[in-house]
Amino acid sequence: MKLNKTAIFGCMAAMALASCQETPVTPTGDAVVGFESATVEAGMGSSYIHIPIVTTGESSVYPIKVYIEDSGYTGMNAAREGIDYILTSNEILIASPESTPSVEVSLLTVEDFNELNFELVIADQENAQGIGLDRVSVHCTKSELDKICGRWNVVGEKLEDPDTGEMSEYSEIWTISNNGGRPVITGMLGYTDAEITGYFNEEERTLTFYMGEGCDMFTEVEDLTLTDGTVIESAYVGPCLLNKTFTTLQASFTLVGTVNEDATRIVWDIQNNFGIALLLFSHDDYKTVLKGGVIMDKPVFIDNNTITKR
Repeated sequence: MKLNKTAIFGCMAAMALASCQETPVTPTGDAVVGFESATVEAGMGSSYIHIPIVTTGESSVYPIKVYIEDSGYTGMNAAREGIDYILTSNEILIASPESTPSVEVSLLTVEDFNELNFELVIADQENAQGIGLDRVSVHCTKSELDKICGRWNVVGEKLEDPDTGEMSEYSEIWTISNNGGRPVITGMLGYTDAEITGYFNEEERTLTFYMGEGCDMFTEVEDLTLTDGTVIESAYVGPCLLNKTFTTLQASFTLVGTVNEDATRIVWDIQNNFGIALLLFSHDDYKTVLKGGVIMDKPVFIDNNTITKR
């Protein structure tokens, strides 16, 4: 009798397990997934590019999964997967018909080449009813702005005491990137996340950044108490130009840099005895200098107004 009871309990457990397992659902509909275009032209000013995937129609089951592979392209300036670039994910999930997915590609050797080419294919998919454009050719080229992009050495001196003129050595790294054809500097005066966006004149090989009042700021501060006891509820911290004796301040200025032919050196047009300092600006759309001109940090003077590519 014990054996029989064990057998009965075993059958009941098996029946319960079977009832908990989900029944596979066969997707229905007319969803077709594929690359948006047969060719993609991309710059090389950023370490990442994105290749759109589109879906037409609908499926009864989501997410749709798309599996991406390298096609093994061997033509001119062929990029090697795992060496020149990597797919950050081989599996793309499309959560709904409204999703706008893309294949993210990380370029690994942008400093070494002016052109890279590769092809990707959709090897398989799940939950859609078909694959449309299953192959894309990606052509990456460096624009003149892309050639400037990268990490730049900034070396100079920082004023320590305006009364005595005492200086200290100063160095940092600026990163220049290409955002939709416009140059962006990050890393200025230690603010690694602050972006200063400007303009590039390819013919004249000049970078132009409008800075200070009304322009991009580095960060914001709240509940700041000054040395005289004044409390500032909120303000922006941004760049200004300041001379060594703290007697002349430019709350707004244009920073113009001329790039040499091989994009290894930028010479900035900063007048003599002026350095880049930090100033408080109003926390509103106007971003005007606060009354009294509150200096947040002493000026930095770049050696020969020149920075060099790393």
